[in-house]
Amino acid sequence: MLLTDVSLPGGSGVELALAARRHHPELRVVFATGYALALTPPQREVLGDVAVLRKPYAAHELFGALSGALSGVAASDSTATGKP
Repeated sequence: MLLTDVSLPGGSGVELALAARRHHPELRVVFATGYALALTPPQREVLGDVAVLRKPYAAHELFGALSGALSGVAASDSTATGKP
């Protein structure tokens, strides 16, 4: 499991996720972001099914996103509550 922000100092969480998946293709990824459009369509195509957790988020939303990712149910472009 990888939990990362989309924007990182000196790089990006997308680059981090892609590098990690080169070594572990089955790696589940949850992105946290404060941006409305967190991932571009080309990034989504390359990354596949990932969860995007909108900031600010509550502890239960983080738990839900992580639990969903572990069970294979990504909460793409929503909080862990499943709301768009």
